[in-house]
Amino acid sequence: MGRCPAVLRTLTKHKPSTATEPLISMTAHITIDELRQKLEKLSLSDGFGNRFLYVCVDRSKLLPFGGNFEPGVLDALGRRTAEAVKVARTRNEIMIADEAKPLWTTIYTTVEGTPPTNGLIDHLTARAAPQMLRLAMLYALLDGAAKITALHIDAAHALWRFCEASAGYIFSNLSNDRVADTILRELQFARPDGYNRREFIHDVFGRNVDAYAISCALRTLEAAGKIRCEKNKPNGRGPGGRPGEKWFAV
Repeated sequence: MGRCPAVLRTLTKHKPSTATEPLISMTAHITIDELRQKLEKLSLSDGFGNRFLYVCVDRSKLLPFGGNFEPGVLDALGRRTAEAVKVARTRNEIMIADEAKPLWTTIYTTVEGTPPTNGLIDHLTARAAPQMLRLAMLYALLDGAAKITALHIDAAHALWRFCEASAGYIFSNLSNDRVADTILRELQFARPDGYNRREFIHDVFGRNVDAYAISCALRTLEAAGKIRCEKNKPNGRGPGGRPGEKWFAV
């Protein structure tokens, strides 16, 4: 979720719609493998990835004929949500209640004062304080409250801890070495039958990564036992008479 400085407009000629300073948010469902592949192509550490809350969920039961819900329950939720939105529009500012400030101070000091120790996961969870504050505000608005109370902060903190654990579960075996991570992902998912070095340079990285960086990444992954190299295979010998080689995920 974030505020967009641009003005959004539709392309409709007769009745165009315009939104100034829009606040953009999104909710999406995706598998873990696809998320890792898609985000890897962007940047997990440039401030984009930590704008999302990651929530690992799974179904709680098998329903071969689908589930049912009570229409009355759904209607009640709709009415309560509409009422909360109506009340929220009357709030010009939401502050933390005085009695809840010590709690927020403790949580804020802890998350902001803890030194980074977990590489990529620290980048993905770097917005812990503002994310929790937004969640606490949303809980207050859903309650129709005029201020953020300790109850709302506790709820936001609990949800954030779950999101933080989810991010760790999803991205735990990625590192800050983008070249190595890309190579490992390609060998695991795209080409289980392996790549040779020339294919890494041309097909995987499009000649945008130099050969030395690729060599370092290959050796790092090999030393970690994540990939293996086979030489003198039918793909022939490399340039200058060097033995041909092909790399595979372990």
